[in-house]
Amino acid sequence: MSYDLISLLDSWKIIDKSRLLEDSDKAFEYRLKVQKSAYLLHYLGISPFNSYSFSIYLYGPYSLDLAKDYYDGTPLEFTADETIIQKLEWFVKHSDSKWLEVASSILYIYDRYSEMSKENVLSLLRLSKPWVTDEMFKEIYKDLLSEGLIAAKQESISS
Repeated sequence: MSYDLISLLDSWKIIDKSRLLEDSDKAFEYRLKVQKSAYLLHYLGISPFNSYSFSIYLYGPYSLDLAKDYYDGTPLEFTADETIIQKLEWFVKHSDSKWLEVASSILYIYDRYSEMSKENVLSLLRLSKPWVTDEMFKEIYKDLLSEGLIAAKQESISS
């Protein structure tokens, strides 16, 4: 089925698309949720999101080209099956913006360093997010593992 990411997030009450481009803290949070949702779709190999280039920024994975597209009003259309939509909904509804920031950053690290140990992922994550506690990391890691977004082989490292 075909979807528009911004309209989908708006229908789930994750964002208010009419306020997406405002200069406000709330609109910034909406744009962060669009970026993290798009990154999850990129991570899962969903076109056209897999063609966006993402880099780690202060709040996790960020794509300048994606930002340009939604600022220009370009529809962020994609086709996905119900399983992907369920994963996306779980991801964006799961928790707050900090959870999304950390979770998407963990996925970003694993996307680039798939064989990295859990402890090394935490160490690398803390370079940009020193406020992430062991407990927070373990909880988010467990969430991503249980949803099948990171490989079970990584779990052999102490929980």
